[in-house]
Amino acid sequence: MTLEKQPMKPEDYIERNIKNFLDIADRSRRPTTSGLQRICRIGYSQAIHTLEEMERRGIVVADEPWSWKWA
Repeated sequence: MTLEKQPMKPEDYIERNIKNFLDIADRSRRPTTSGLQRICRIGYSQAIHTLEEMERRGIVVADEPWSWKWA
């Protein structure tokens, strides 16, 4: 019997990305897609989805279109 590894769902990626970003991010700097990409080693699309979810949860707030700041 072989156990097949189940692929992660997008929600799982976002949870992991938020946790990693909050653990490592420097709160004195703005939360950015490029910063999230570097810290979590993810692509642009995943970074945008993660920041949008962080905004929905009230962790960050939109400052201007496609720009965020810490809540």
